Amino acid sequence: MGLINIIKGYKVCIDTAPFIYFIEENPHYLKTLRPLFGEIAARNIEAITSTITLFGSAGSSIKNWR
Repeated sequence: MGLINIIKGYKVCIDTAPFIYFIEENPHYLKTLRPLFGEIAARNIEAITSTITLFGSAGSSIKNWR
């Protein structure tokens, strides 16, 4: 959790891939992403992303849902 402690209180920009990995519960990244998104949900880290991320992660989620 070293990086998470460093970025607490800051605004970070997150690209599409971490959202997709988190939604898909990718075992290679979930161990890192779960605490990160937990801190974002707890409002300890402010995160921003692009509208493209919304469509990219939604598309991935819909594809896996079928």
